[in-house]
Amino acid sequence: MLHALLILSWLQEPAPLLTKQVGDAKLSLEAELMGRAEWRDDSDLSTPEGDSDGDVRVRAAVGLRAVLNPYLSGFAEGLVSWGDSPERFDADLSNLYLDFSRLLGNWDLRAGRAEMNLADGRLVSSSRDWLFEPNAFDGLWVSNGLTPGDVQWQAWYTTAGIGPADEEDDTFGGFFADWKVTRTQAAELYLLFRDQSDLRVTEVTVAARWHGLTRGGLDWSLFGATQDGDQIDDRETWAQAFVLTLNKELEFDNHVGFEFGFATGNDDKPGDFKRFTPVYIDQHRYNGRADIFGFANLVDFAFLYWRPWNERWNLHADLHNFWRANKADDAYAAYSLAPYGITSTSSALGSELDLYAEGKLTDSLALDFGAAYFLTGTAMPSDKNQIWVFVSAVYGF
Repeated sequence: MLHALLILSWLQEPAPLLTKQVGDAKLSLEAELMGRAEWRDDSDLSTPEGDSDGDVRVRAAVGLRAVLNPYLSGFAEGLVSWGDSPERFDADLSNLYLDFSRLLGNWDLRAGRAEMNLADGRLVSSSRDWLFEPNAFDGLWVSNGLTPGDVQWQAWYTTAGIGPADEEDDTFGGFFADWKVTRTQAAELYLLFRDQSDLRVTEVTVAARWHGLTRGGLDWSLFGATQDGDQIDDRETWAQAFVLTLNKELEFDNHVGFEFGFATGNDDKPGDFKRFTPVYIDQHRYNGRADIFGFANLVDFAFLYWRPWNERWNLHADLHNFWRANKADDAYAAYSLAPYGITSTSSALGSELDLYAEGKLTDSLALDFGAAYFLTGTAMPSDKNQIWVFVSAVYGF
């Protein structure tokens, strides 16, 4: 079955479905419908007996946004989703929060259930654009304002609400800050704490990102992270990750990019746990569109190309080359981080070519379609290659 994805979702600046003024309060009704169908062959790279597989999923959400006065607002949203592989129906509350502006001096407070998206999604993302049940958290957030300034910070303490974060009953807290270093450079700092009680695992992640634009038009980014904590088997976590990204615009609207990502894996020494865990990364955005590998015990050399076709369309071609960072450790699937069961002494996981187009049919309807081809490396349990074909659409109203 051809992968077809239909998403009805408001864009960054959606036009509300209905807006009504009630006294001093402004009420806005928002809606979302999202669906996806996909096809893979060979679908299971953890065994040489893999087969083709298809999936069709849809999601609908309705939200009510209320601005009661300049200092108090709120948002409530419920969603339902259905899938045929496996067949299931889910309904949940994705957002329910109040925003108190300037509650403590210049500080703002958010209380309730909300999604989180920090910086570029390397560590924390709701992954709403791809997951049918996005990450959302229940708790409190304090910040120095929702409007970015020269220095912006946010601190929070939450428990898992819905999405992958809820699978291990996570408790998640932290601090994030970003600021301008120069007119063309900015820096970000993360301090994250996560307790996964179902796994009896705690981890602290300290990370930083420095990014900017050179006079020659080179868009660059450096990201580094280290993790400490405790595992269920009394091992102490000590893991690292590093990402270098370079992008450049060439003549005739051609763009090229290079990305090198490295996430440590375990070695054969029993004292420490050295595998990096990608917290709540926007996995579909990084390490290949086909979502084959999670950012754990992974080396990813990526070469990127994109070009505007016209004012509505962008064409992309991404080539990823994957290796295990440590041959003593396994490779892990995106999102679930399930091991592939590698027994080979090889580190070569394979190469992935992504060809896709992103565009807008109207101001509210966006389309995304393409294909991915994964050439299996010598380390993988399966010797079959994988083809993934997809098409997606996003509509906002």
